[in-house]
Amino acid sequence: MYPFKPGSYAPRNGWYVAAFREEIGEKLLSRWILNQPVVIYRKGDGTAVAVAGRCPHRHFPLGESRRVGDAIQCGYHGITFGADGRCTFIPSQATVPGVLDPCIPACGAGPVGVDLAW
Repeated sequence: MYPFKPGSYAPRNGWYVAAFREEIGEKLLSRWILNQPVVIYRKGDGTAVAVAGRCPHRHFPLGESRRVGDAIQCGYHGITFGADGRCTFIPSQATVPGVLDPCIPACGAGPVGVDLAW
């Protein structure tokens, strides 16, 4: 782990505070963690989730997109991603190839502590 590799400034395989518990709700919350965009929100059942913050098609910020149930629909072309980060719908296609997967490592939220989400 130490010293870090050139260009690296923090361990990538660790827990980082993403938000205060009260910040995470139904509304999409954008954050940058380890120089990567992340979107955090709560599903209808109250479970906190985190997915990559950019659509892999045109890199539209998913935090500026809209919720459709527990999914996020990209504001650019309407590509939809489930709460696990996997692409579930592409408007112009009958089938969804497995290549549009903006999942962040460990796709999902870590433990919600006393006042912080990790």
